[in-house]
Parts: sequence; C-alpha cells; structure tokens
Amino acid sequence: MGKQFIASSEWNLSSSYKFAGNKTPIIIHFKHNANPLPFILDFAEEKGFKDNIDCIAMGQGKGKWAEKMIFEKIEKGGWVILQDIYLGRSWFKKLTEIVDSLENRISKK
Repeated sequence: MGKQFIASSEWNLSSSYKFAGNKTPIIIHFKHNANPLPFILDFAEEKGFKDNIDCIAMGQGKGKWAEKMIFEKIEKGGWVILQDIYLGRSWFKKLTEIVDSLENRISKK
C-alpha cells in the first residue's frame, strides 16, 4: 500500500464524494475523539439527502444492526455512518466482506 493511502492529510468530503461517485463507499477513519459528523451532515444537506442518513454507534452486538442498515441503504439509497467503529473490531471482517460484495451487487443493477 502506498503512502497516499496511509498518510495523514486534511480531509475534504466534497473531493472524496466527487472522486467516489454515488456507488462507491467512502470509508474514513479518524483519530480518536475526532467528530466528522457535523461536516458530513452539512454536506448531506447541501446535496439534498440529509434525511436519508442512518447513524449507528458501534459496539458489542451492533454489527447485525449496522449490517441491516447497510443493506437497506444499498437497496434504497443513502448513507450509513458507523461511529466509534473501533468498538466493533470483531465485526471488521464482516464489514470487509460487505464492502467487497458491493461491486457485484451494484453491477447487477
């Protein structure tokens, strides 16, 4: 993995969204105690889809709820924000499987 994927830099949601488009997940990992939610919600409001966002604070037992939210948004459109994801480390493998499966799901639509 190259430096561009691990280097710390100032983040710009607008640029990330423009680069990713509406069918590619944007996964952002912030350092502990950083709270990007206000910026994300402001951006969503600018784009006209603030009401189509689900948030879940991860932790023990929340993986199934997060998975349900993700698949619902895949079908209906929208965003899922997984907060405090470091608390759901045991679920990382499942999240990786979900993201890996998105290419097949989206290409079939």
